[in-house]
Amino acid sequence: MPDIRPAPSLAVFDVDETLIECKSMFSFLEFAFREVAGDTGGAQAYRAALYELQTARETEPREVVNRLFYRNFSRWSLDQLAELSQEWFARSKARSFYVPEVLNRFRQHQAQGHETVLLSGSANFIVAPIADDLGATGILAIALKRLPDGTTDGQIEGIQTIGEGKAAALRNLIQARGPYVRTFGYGDHQSDLPFLAICDEAYCAHPADRPAPEWAEAIQSFPIHGQASTAGSITA
Repeated sequence: MPDIRPAPSLAVFDVDETLIECKSMFSFLEFAFREVAGDTGGAQAYRAALYELQTARETEPREVVNRLFYRNFSRWSLDQLAELSQEWFARSKARSFYVPEVLNRFRQHQAQGHETVLLSGSANFIVAPIADDLGATGILAIALKRLPDGTTDGQIEGIQTIGEGKAAALRNLIQARGPYVRTFGYGDHQSDLPFLAICDEAYCAHPADRPAPEWAEAIQSFPIHGQASTAGSITA
């Protein structure tokens, strides 16, 4: 008789300001600049990068601004970025880092044998130490192009995992690894709604922090099924 195992359930977590307190992209960028250029030079480089991104945000869509952010890593070694991300995570975790209620939900899913995936518009090398620390099943995140010399040109390779891109990446995962008995999604922002719409159960991580103009209209067209901070135990 073949070993036929029941299909698992899948829990998908947005990372920044859902599972963790900070915006990992910006926190890591500032850390990396300071590590490479020193406190003064790093602070100046970070301020310049922020100014460029804030200026672009006034006229450009979110996808363009996200790509512009990653150009800051042009000519950096991807191995160096991976090493820096480990140092960044170690220092960040020493402070308030995980959102307690969402971390508890993550552990509930793990305890029931569910696959757990981190889905983020942050880079895979930034998310990797978080996934390792939590024991997550997988990562769906931004990948930067690797050049022959091991550096990156800062260009995104593959799916840009923000907005509709998150939904596309999740669909690909479900097609490749599914079917799943049930899918659970956790997000904190209107831009998470495309991937949350795919999930059987979707949760707003901390809705009290989301003012009505940002969520109300979107939630009317796609209701969030619950709140991570108040939902009961998971049974699927």
